[in-house]
Amino acid sequence: MTLLFVTILGLFMGSFLGVVVDRFGTERSFVRGRSFCDQCRATLGVLDLIPVLSFLFSNGKCRHCRTRLSIRYPLIECTTAFLFLVTAWRYTQLALLPIGFTSAHFGIFLLRDLLFVSLLIILFLIDARHGVLPDRFTLPGIVLLFGLNVWIGIPWQTLLIGGLVVGGFFALQFLVSKGTWVGDGDIRLGVFLGVTLGLAQGILALMMAYIIGAAYALILLSRQKAGMKSTVSFGPFLAIGGWIVLIFGTYLSGKYFPF
Repeated sequence: MTLLFVTILGLFMGSFLGVVVDRFGTERSFVRGRSFCDQCRATLGVLDLIPVLSFLFSNGKCRHCRTRLSIRYPLIECTTAFLFLVTAWRYTQLALLPIGFTSAHFGIFLLRDLLFVSLLIILFLIDARHGVLPDRFTLPGIVLLFGLNVWIGIPWQTLLIGGLVVGGFFALQFLVSKGTWVGDGDIRLGVFLGVTLGLAQGILALMMAYIIGAAYALILLSRQKAGMKSTVSFGPFLAIGGWIVLIFGTYLSGKYFPF
């Protein structure tokens, strides 16, 4: 029942995250104001906002003007539901349980993980779309995840070291290259990963991000979609690496980084 509930929660959270990403960079608040069709400006009702089902029942078109809707909305909803499901499934696998986990704190652990995943999705989509990692999400994320980790018993020193090492890695690159290799947003995202995952798993997330990023760059080069001097946002790869390590980090860090 927990997995089903988390999956349904993921669908609705995905709908909300889509609104957050859509309204980023505009004057509209992502917590206030009714949604409307971008084409005819008709206000969307409850039946228009049911995750995935509204899109399917309307044949992917606005009920008012019949303009075709973007497929990205149900994709974000389904992806969020899947990531939520796998994140909760992790707690059914003994080898994947986070360090320090106790059943008494299951709710807090799961809340922490789902919040982490939600922020990673937002940062992934905004960086891929706009090329920025906004502080309005990374800075509160650092504070909230740090606090939740301390609450469940993870030593604050471990979290602080993780944030300083992972964030410092990008800060060093930023200073040496004068901001040409990485952006300052990557520094805050690095701190966010470090205070959430800790030192060992934060390093693993970095490794995953660079491996995935290198593979993506090779694909672009082989298809002549980019050149050697092309720039690609690194935030999405950090988000993917962070989620992979969230799920499998306990096993991987224990095998390769026993500290």
